Amino acid sequence: METGGVTMTSETAKLGDFGAGGPRSDAQIDKEAAAKEAATGDWELLAAGANTIGWYIPDTRCTLLLKADEDRWRLERATKPVGTCESLYEGLELAHRYMTDRPEGASPWRWFSLSTRPHESPTDKDRNGDE
Repeated sequence: METGGVTMTSETAKLGDFGAGGPRSDAQIDKEAAAKEAATGDWELLAAGANTIGWYIPDTRCTLLLKADEDRWRLERATKPVGTCESLYEGLELAHRYMTDRPEGASPWRWFSLSTRPHESPTDKDRNGDE
């Protein structure tokens, strides 16, 4: 059964599953189906387990993990925290927004440039006295 973009695992639903009376029950969300649905851009589902859901971009080292901690879900990119949520549903929404904002996996804090030319190493540059 599909409700608001989240696939339910059974026909039994609670008011919270429809946005009334509280958050959706994590136990009723089909993690694999919801994680596939959350993926966007070049991102693809890597795996969905009991406590962790992972996405990746094929042929790159870009990964995004949604991990369960006691009573919260934590979203991480390259082992750095991106955000936390109180429910799996909110965590999937956060992951979807993250992937939508970064469809190719680029992160501004990961980009850098070198002032050397491609055929020179920094030590060659220093030896030649160039600055």
